[in-house]
Amino acid sequence: MKPFRHFFSALVFMALLLVQTSAFALDYYQQQLQYQQQLKRQVELQNHLNEQRYRRQVGDKALSGITNMVTGPLELPKNIINLYNEPDGNIIFGTIGGVIKGSLDATGRIMAGFGDLITAPLPTQKVVQPEYVWDNFDQANTYGKVFRLVDNPEIQVPAPVAPSPPAAQMPVDDQAAQYSQETNRNLDTMFRKEMMK
Repeated sequence: MKPFRHFFSALVFMALLLVQTSAFALDYYQQQLQYQQQLKRQVELQNHLNEQRYRRQVGDKALSGITNMVTGPLELPKNIINLYNEPDGNIIFGTIGGVIKGSLDATGRIMAGFGDLITAPLPTQKVVQPEYVWDNFDQANTYGKVFRLVDNPEIQVPAPVAPSPPAAQMPVDDQAAQYSQETNRNLDTMFRKEMMK
């Protein structure tokens, strides 16, 4: 009778193990599928954010180009005022020098605005600094390199958490060292008595 009980117990144990293993496999498959969907959403979100940034940069560059073309002539009064207000400036120097320097800056700003408008689909760095006439009004214009692409850093989207393996085994906490030999003998004796029943 005992062999039959052992066989039946083993059979039940194997059936439960098979059911549990298939449940773990199904759960792991679902986790993998969810992880792949999260990765797909992450890539879509990153592409969407890159497209939005590109559209914003193109729009800003086109707007800056139109604005600089229209407001370029305002460089004349700006330079007259700035040269007149210098420590050694006077009305004659401010007017004559301001008209000459303002004409050159106006031409440069209008040409930079035209270039920005024509090359709006390419996200490049600004050529004229300050970007608009009214920005840093006391600062003289400087012109940078032409057609330098904007260095856009990669947009970081939080990565999904990868699923854990289906049956991660925990390390066994072996506390055998704390038991004395006498305790072990007592446990062995109790175990043998129970097995004899």
